[in-house]
Amino acid sequence: MEEKKGIEVVISSIACRLPGNINSPNQFWALLKEGRSTNQRIPATRIAERDSLIRGEFNGGNVPVEGGHFLNFDLARFDANFFGLSALEASALDPQQRLLLECAWECVEQAGCNSPKDLEQCGVFIGFMSNEYPDLSEQQGNALQMLGTSASAFSGRLAHFLDCRQFFGDFLQILDKLSFKKFFSRGPTLSIDTACSSSLVALQMAVEAIRTGRCSRAIVGGVNLTLTAKGLAQRANAGMLSEDGCCRVFDVDANGYGRSDGCVVMMIEGVPIENLEEKPHWGAVECGHDGRSAALTAPNGLSQQQLLARCLERLNPEKRRSLRCWECHGTGTPLGDPVEFLALAKSLNSCGLTKGVWLGTAKANIGHTEAASGLVGVMKAREEIP
Repeated sequence: MEEKKGIEVVISSIACRLPGNINSPNQFWALLKEGRSTNQRIPATRIAERDSLIRGEFNGGNVPVEGGHFLNFDLARFDANFFGLSALEASALDPQQRLLLECAWECVEQAGCNSPKDLEQCGVFIGFMSNEYPDLSEQQGNALQMLGTSASAFSGRLAHFLDCRQFFGDFLQILDKLSFKKFFSRGPTLSIDTACSSSLVALQMAVEAIRTGRCSRAIVGGVNLTLTAKGLAQRANAGMLSEDGCCRVFDVDANGYGRSDGCVVMMIEGVPIENLEEKPHWGAVECGHDGRSAALTAPNGLSQQQLLARCLERLNPEKRRSLRCWECHGTGTPLGDPVEFLALAKSLNSCGLTKGVWLGTAKANIGHTEAASGLVGVMKAREEIP
């Protein structure tokens, strides 16, 4: 579809839940300025098998892992009645969806959407990756576990909440419908699982939907929770995790990332250029895939460089030359960091920069929120850019 001319995409509101008692963008920015880390020992209240994970004995043996980044409130805390759910339905609902509901509602309120007409042309785009709650729900024997934990329910639940009063459960395709139950959205609703890039791909698709007129605004979200020892052990045995949970980004001692809880939801909308005023807006958003690389999960430097080049080409030459900061993926892995750094260096060197560029990544502070990490980076960059 052809892009509408004279439209820029702006951020209307942001809501978040991050480790370190971070419940707003301002609190997140304060943590970054103070240089604090949210890394902690895996809480036994979250992972009952913590001690066997630390000893490397979980399920017959695993690479030891003892640290990470966790939300410090009870994930069962949820106002089911407000969202039109019974206590039984709420207990079967993946906690990741509970977080999305709460943050999406905050975004709707902050953006001043208090009339059904405000969301008639609103899309919903959710980045989602891990689905560990079924392992816990099976133990509960809940009759609603099929609806409450199946990954196929995640894409419609947000829009469903704001759009009607029915309950469709926890399938991936309805997750983004749930938060629209009290409103009347008729925009596109999608759930995206592209692993760690999920929320950024969701953002890219939302921006394109607005620019091509498929919707006038969109809720974009990403969510991630560490719920089981199995999820930690799988990543540790794959060589992904740092044993102590620290992300040593661009460091000679980089040895993997620390898993992190997190949820970030944004309301974005299309605004005529003449009405932009001082609102932050997108210069360019692009996504791509590595294609063939050394292994399925191995990064491809050339593909990354080509993607960065496409994104930079969409900026006018003056903006390219004046770049001052760059929020990186930067997971703290000995393979991924050098590949990303080299691709970025080659891309930026072709921009004719007038000054040096500061590189950063929020993962050094709050760990890797996986599917939500892209929007965490966007939230940070939004504060960095005056």
